[in-house]
Amino acid sequence: MTDTPAGSARVSWRLVGAVAVVAVLALWVQHALIPFQMPWWGLTQNGTDLVAYQNGAQMGWRGQALYDSPATWAGLAHQTALWFIYTPFSAPLFLPISWIHPWAFSQLVWLVLSVVVLALVLRRAMQAAGVRDNRALLALSVILAVAAADLEPVRATLWYGQVNILLMGLILLDLVRPQDAKLRGFGVGVAAGIKLTPLIFLPYLLVTRQWRAAKTAVLVFALTAAIGWAAFPSDSRFFWGAGGQVGPIQAFTAHLDNQSAAGVLARIWEPAPAPSVLVHLVQLAVAVLGLACARRVDLAGERFLALLLVGLTGCAVSPISWTHHWVWFAPFVVWLAAKAAVADKGRAAAFAAAGLVLALFIWTQSHVEPPGVLPSIHLNVGICYWDRLPGALGPIAHSWYLILCVAILIGANRLLRYPPLRDRHT
Repeated sequence: MTDTPAGSARVSWRLVGAVAVVAVLALWVQHALIPFQMPWWGLTQNGTDLVAYQNGAQMGWRGQALYDSPATWAGLAHQTALWFIYTPFSAPLFLPISWIHPWAFSQLVWLVLSVVVLALVLRRAMQAAGVRDNRALLALSVILAVAAADLEPVRATLWYGQVNILLMGLILLDLVRPQDAKLRGFGVGVAAGIKLTPLIFLPYLLVTRQWRAAKTAVLVFALTAAIGWAAFPSDSRFFWGAGGQVGPIQAFTAHLDNQSAAGVLARIWEPAPAPSVLVHLVQLAVAVLGLACARRVDLAGERFLALLLVGLTGCAVSPISWTHHWVWFAPFVVWLAAKAAVADKGRAAAFAAAGLVLALFIWTQSHVEPPGVLPSIHLNVGICYWDRLPGALGPIAHSWYLILCVAILIGANRLLRYPPLRDRHT
């Protein structure tokens, strides 16, 4: 990147070439650790969540109940059947991808769509950090989106065929628009209408006084619920009556890959359930911390960063946040690296970005699998031998994503040395 008089930076094609070389090397390293064609564990060898979306859509299309039975099969020994757990409104949205055949082609379409949306998000991340838009920036965004498959949240999302990147794109590409943009807040309402977690953006819009966007988001979300109710009345009664908690999700709260605050508390108290009052208090405390930090950052003029902080906070306070839900780390790393390149004194940001990449990239092999069984390969947070630490230290050490989230929330203002709060609502 080269400095410009306006205080921003311009991406050069030389930089694009250098990043492309590093990206190819990083993908080769991951391929050496986990070959892309490895049965089940390879990047394109799973897709069970996509199957759940497709089958759930077809179940609704055929008039079957959405939540009475699993939407996938219990196939391999280490795989359990998956249920359709999204809103009734979301079922018809997955119909187009369910009509694409053969299966491998629909999987490819979903993967390409996810990478394209991620590239658009990363492009906006660099623009928000002060990088000028040009063709080289677009090329760099695509390269980084492909290379982001090295980060555990992105890789797991692509591996499972998950919808996380698309939901993140709906929210970010909506709310980074100008304050007076038409129907701003629409993406938040639709995303929340598909999966309830994006509702965390409603209090953010309120505490930052983005009244118009908040109103639009609420109305669109209500419209999605009404559409779902009209199309699937019995399923809607069940879904909303259960507070959105459908399927056997509660049984997996203490699972190692659940990186939410509720997950770490469940592991500390395991095998007994964690006190519900304590869980709710911790979730509330994290939510308040996240929204307060996001408000401060937003008022300091860094709206894109504020949105990322809210997205991470949503993962932290959700009852279940698998590692693949934390795709918000990817644009945060890119934004942080771009900020370091643009800033005159960006060493701290550069080191933080590099540390995050290492924390989200390092893979290890499970030591708990019996001999002769294909090992379960996780990020270092998944299996790190930290379960041997005494008492509550093991479960806490395993909650690497939550630790990173809280560290980012606390350090967001200090690291970048934002000026004092001031009203900036335009």
